[in-house]
Amino acid sequence: MNVGDGMDVSSDGETPEVCGHNCQNIPGGYTCTCSEGFQLKTDNSGRCTDVNECRTDQSSCSHICRNTIGSYTCACPAGFRLYRKFFCEDIDECRGGGHECGIDQDCINTRGSYQCKTRCSLGLQQQADGSCTDINECLTNQHRCYSNQRCINTEGSYYCQCQHGYRSTGPGQPCLDIDECREFPGICSYRCWNTNGDFECICPPGQKQLADRKSCAGLEFLEPSQPSRFKRQACPVGMRHVPTWNKCIDINECLEDVGVCQHNCTNTVGSFHCRCPLGYKVARDGRKCTDINECIEQNIQCGDERMCFNQRGDFSCIDTPCPRTYRRDPLTNHCVLECVDSTIPCPPYAKFADVIEFRTLALPSGFLAHQDLIRLTAYDHQNVKLFSNFTIIENDPKIDFHLRPDEGSGIVFTLQPLVERTTYKIKVSARSHDDNRNSLRYQTTFIIHISVSAYPY
Repeated sequence: MNVGDGMDVSSDGETPEVCGHNCQNIPGGYTCTCSEGFQLKTDNSGRCTDVNECRTDQSSCSHICRNTIGSYTCACPAGFRLYRKFFCEDIDECRGGGHECGIDQDCINTRGSYQCKTRCSLGLQQQADGSCTDINECLTNQHRCYSNQRCINTEGSYYCQCQHGYRSTGPGQPCLDIDECREFPGICSYRCWNTNGDFECICPPGQKQLADRKSCAGLEFLEPSQPSRFKRQACPVGMRHVPTWNKCIDINECLEDVGVCQHNCTNTVGSFHCRCPLGYKVARDGRKCTDINECIEQNIQCGDERMCFNQRGDFSCIDTPCPRTYRRDPLTNHCVLECVDSTIPCPPYAKFADVIEFRTLALPSGFLAHQDLIRLTAYDHQNVKLFSNFTIIENDPKIDFHLRPDEGSGIVFTLQPLVERTTYKIKVSARSHDDNRNSLRYQTTFIIHISVSAYPY
């Protein structure tokens, strides 16, 4: 404010041009003031000069400040875009199509830029030097062959081969035993006994089997109707009595009950045991497979601004960065934009202008279309449920997810089946208004990572 002496501004409204912007009459003098964005010069001339907010640290820009006459504007470096006038957020070139990656490359977004990474085909894994090498599904137990099948690894894949004595019933189906006794009548000179994957020729009492394992020779022929001279013996669990041999043989539970194990079955004498694919362990019932939570059991540490995402049969470290003007809430791990000053556009009485929540969802394979995936509910800083309007603001490029309201919450679903061994990412906005729906009360952004397993468990 500049004060002048001895010159009274006349009452008829005529004002001497002594002030650059605003002149106010006071008894015995006048005062000069400047419009917003300007300040009085120091030479007591009453003139105004522009305030460089960028130099005086009066701006609210998060990245780049550009001074203008009477004000300023905010700008962002390359790879970022302006958000809410003052803040910069990363441009996801991979989702927006602003990248130059080839059709055989995956685009990986980074802060302010992106990377092109050569894509490995299904059945191949990427090495540190970027090359793709074959995954041996047979050695790593990532195959779907049944216990009576042999896994044969190929470049980028594998196939299941029936063992000797079995025949295939089609791709992805178990092998069935060949009953040689029925298909080849007379293969044995006396009697034929079919076994799993093979057969045995039986000779009558008093005769012995010859070297060809099919013919019999001995002292005398004993009619089949003649009563057995052997006493039947009791068999232990997992064994079956064969009257002709008068002995106990093993029951192959894996073949006689194909579904006895959820994944792979290995027969043992008098019993069996189940095996699970990599990333799973056998459940307490000894038959089903349950996921190994590597994030907890192996105490995976992903580092700053990242979190461990336990998937079914695997895990990954996902990025959970907070924007520059947000802080990480130590209790919830959410990113919060606090209402700390007037430069942040906040709803009335709100503690946070925006909250970013990171959600993960691990699903088994076999999820069909029109199935509900996850329910989203927004809460305020006092943990009170808010009735919100939900909108998908970023959908996954591979498939469109949809939302429907449900008593103030939002339910995410899809109109297409989910693909196994695939991950998805969507961003959902939840906006809560007052009772009259006139003003915004609360805003939450959900970033959801979804993974689909290769197995239906």
